[in-house]
Amino acid sequence: MFRPYEILLRSNMIINNYRYFSRRIVQQNIVRIIKPLADNRRQTINDRDFNPPEYSRKHVDDGFVNQDRFVGKNADNDSKPSSKNNAVLNNVPPFERNSRINNQFSEQIIKTIMKKDKTNTETALLEGKRIINDAIENNLKITYIFFSCKEDLDDIIDLKRLVEQEKATKLIKVTYKEMKIYSQLKTPPGIMAIVQKPDQNDWKKIIEKNTNILPLILICDNVRDPGNMGTIIRTSAAAGIEKIILTEGCVDHWNQKVIKAGSGGHFKIPIESKINWNEIASKLPETFDLFVADVKNPSNSTESSYHSYHQIDYFPNNNRSKVLIIGNEAFGLSTKCYEFVDKFHGHYLKIPLSNNSESLNSAIASAIVIYEIRRQYELINQEKQNKKI
Repeated sequence: MFRPYEILLRSNMIINNYRYFSRRIVQQNIVRIIKPLADNRRQTINDRDFNPPEYSRKHVDDGFVNQDRFVGKNADNDSKPSSKNNAVLNNVPPFERNSRINNQFSEQIIKTIMKKDKTNTETALLEGKRIINDAIENNLKITYIFFSCKEDLDDIIDLKRLVEQEKATKLIKVTYKEMKIYSQLKTPPGIMAIVQKPDQNDWKKIIEKNTNILPLILICDNVRDPGNMGTIIRTSAAAGIEKIILTEGCVDHWNQKVIKAGSGGHFKIPIESKINWNEIASKLPETFDLFVADVKNPSNSTESSYHSYHQIDYFPNNNRSKVLIIGNEAFGLSTKCYEFVDKFHGHYLKIPLSNNSESLNSAIASAIVIYEIRRQYELINQEKQNKKI
């Protein structure tokens, strides 16, 4: 099958010296010709039913327009971009085009997503406008933004400031086909970014902005499902808890599926990952009350040792921090976790279930308990304010 990458056609019917390029041909005996008209618009010949979706996207046409060069007596007029194109270009900061010689896109993406590369653990890959805007709003450093179509940059906030004024972000245009290769989503959004992960200084700034922090620390033990982990992070950020601690058995919270389910929660709440149970105590306050949401009874406990989550007084005349442990809904808590709970005299919680249901999703269970603690905390604060009045 003949597959020409570029076809140069000359016709006696039209002005000589004009060059016409076909698109890449993927079917035998079918040629799709793109030719300019007198007013520099484009016309398609022999189109019929042949219109592959990945070659009919606007960014492909846009790339063709930018690469066309005309020769002849009308070359000067034809080569000038229209006023409409000038308006679009003026709104886009200076950007580079990715190339085979200088393939920054592949190089940076591979460095970021390769787990074996231990030297690049400070960056993360973001996909989509919404999550990129969340990172910018929380003042995180965006090192690269890759886009396939100029329209994908329309809703990115402070883009000119990042690229032109601070010069902290490199803007690189890539093809949609390249983006599909490295995207970990079913439908690539057309825009990606590489961001510096929040450090201790970033978390301090974020915590200072939050004036209504719930004195609660969440520990996730063996939570391996990306969707559950993302929902837990999103819920915890919305409830305003202090921080999240992830043990060694948990899924990587910078996984693309976790980031998507988290909906920006990664940039709003401190998260410490890959913490061994021997180090957990050093990450907690000196005094705290421990609560455990477990679906399976430990061998040394009885049903009477479990308390319904809404019948416990989480703030019995003290303002000590609370620690909540959530385990895997399929396998429960680990052995080391039970040892930790026994050592610090933790309280086991249960959520009433009906219709012979065995357990709840770990994300749902954590949300129920967290917001019950939040409800009691707000009631106590409301009573204090009423007494002052």
